[in-house]
This record gives sequence, structure tokens and C-alpha cells, in this order.
Amino acid sequence: MEWVEDVRFVVHMSVEEDAAILAMSSADDRWSFRALFPDREAVSSTWDFCEQWDLGVTLGSVREMTRDRHSRFGLTAEQSEVLVTALDHGYFDVPRGANMDALAAEIGISRQAVSERLRRAHEELIRSTMAIGHEADAGRK
Repeated sequence: MEWVEDVRFVVHMSVEEDAAILAMSSADDRWSFRALFPDREAVSSTWDFCEQWDLGVTLGSVREMTRDRHSRFGLTAEQSEVLVTALDHGYFDVPRGANMDALAAEIGISRQAVSERLRRAHEELIRSTMAIGHEADAGRK
């Protein structure tokens, strides 16, 4: 790995702002990072640092860590509810223990709403856990 002058960004994040780098990847001469900052002020300070040094950083998203499990992965409470209900009722089992109609009845929403929440939740889980730095991730936000 050849580090260049722009390594200042990584040093600033980890040393000055006490951020933890959770993941990083490189493609087409671009680096993608996923980092955990202690607070929003540290994110803002890092952004200001990058602007000051003209580092050309793009901020993809900022998520606040809360006690809610779903927020860690960018899910809405509704998406989390449908995923957990699906898991609890065997929707992901082979063979399936429940279908979308059963999930819809359990949650009290339409079958279409279950389908949409499942698809959006799957997409967000994949994007926030597996597609870091992937071409699809960079092009959609």
C-alpha cells in the first residue's frame, strides 16, 4: 500500500477526533471509509479539516447510534419490525414457516407493505454491511 499526502484525513480522524475506522476499501483510485465517531462535533471537525486541506472528501451518510438495534444498520423501526417478525415466524426457514400474508396479519399491515418493507430492509442491510465501497453503493446515494 502506498500512502500519499492525503493520509492526513485518516490520521486526523483516528488521532485527533478519536474515530474508529470500521471498514475501508479502495476502487478506481478512490477510498471508502466507514468510521465511528464519538459525537457529531467530531464528524463536523473532520469535515472542516478536509475542507481546509482541500482533500475532496464526500460524506455519504451520517447515522446516530441509539439504543435501538435497527438504527445501527440504517433501518426504520417499521423495517426492523417486519424483519424480526419474519424471523420469529419462520419466514426465512426452509421450508418457510410463514408467508407474507401471515406476516401482514401479524403486524396489521397489507401484504404489499410487508413486501416493500422487506425489500427496502434487505437493501439497506446489504448496503450498510456488505457493499461498502462497492460500485452500487457509490452510485446510489
